[in-house]
Amino acid sequence: MSKKRTVHRVSDTKRNKPFIKFNFWVMVIIFGISFAICFVLYMIAVNLDNSLLNFDSESSSISESDIIPDDNNNIDNSESVPDISTPDSSTLIINPVPESERADDSYFDKAWILTDSSLLNIKFNTSIKNILGNENINAVNINENKVESVYGTITAYQNVQIINPEALYIMLGSDIDESSVDDMINSYDTLISNLTATLPHTKIYIMQLPPVYTDSETLSNEKINEYNSRLIQLADSHSVYCIDTNTILKNNTGTLEENYYSTDEDSLSSKAYSAIYEYILTHTAQ
Repeated sequence: MSKKRTVHRVSDTKRNKPFIKFNFWVMVIIFGISFAICFVLYMIAVNLDNSLLNFDSESSSISESDIIPDDNNNIDNSESVPDISTPDSSTLIINPVPESERADDSYFDKAWILTDSSLLNIKFNTSIKNILGNENINAVNINENKVESVYGTITAYQNVQIINPEALYIMLGSDIDESSVDDMINSYDTLISNLTATLPHTKIYIMQLPPVYTDSETLSNEKINEYNSRLIQLADSHSVYCIDTNTILKNNTGTLEENYYSTDEDSLSSKAYSAIYEYILTHTAQ
């Protein structure tokens, strides 16, 4: 009689069970060992070649040195930048302009004077020919009244824009005996604002009004002095120049020096215009 064979069947569940179980902590240990090995190899390489550590610091220092200004606070560029000597907010301006080395007479070839009747006659008493103005303009109406020139009948401001002079000297104030100082300064301020905005390369000089020989009911040297003080403040506020063409013409009593007064014309004499001419040449901004 034959023996019965017993057959053991392996269940599907056991047959599909993975041979290796996943263990989180085993992975952490493996990662830690790998990191330690890499760190040790890195330190060995660093000790053998120091240039690895110095690479970043050297490259950063080179890039910084390329943009560090020199001792004069100027960026070192291969291309040269032209030097433009014009008054701006960073230029040190001292008013009234101090005495300087006398400029050559040819200085007036590129310099212009804008004036009312206060200084019109200087063209007949000196070599200055670049005069813009007439007897109809003054401090108050300078921005409205027109001036006839080779460029047409346009405002003084429009004329100066076209001329674009290297230096512009302005003396306005023939209406000081009938206008208030505030009105004159306000109009003057508008003119200077327009000029500095459109002619940044022009050196602008505000000229103080000369004294009078004797005071009258409507005009006094005291009022002229007040006006001239305001002109200095105006020049400072716009960073333009102001020259003292008042004090040089005064005597010890504070009035116009006798030699600078023409009794026949009741105005400045030829000597006064010559004095103003020389004063301009010896008081230029450097």
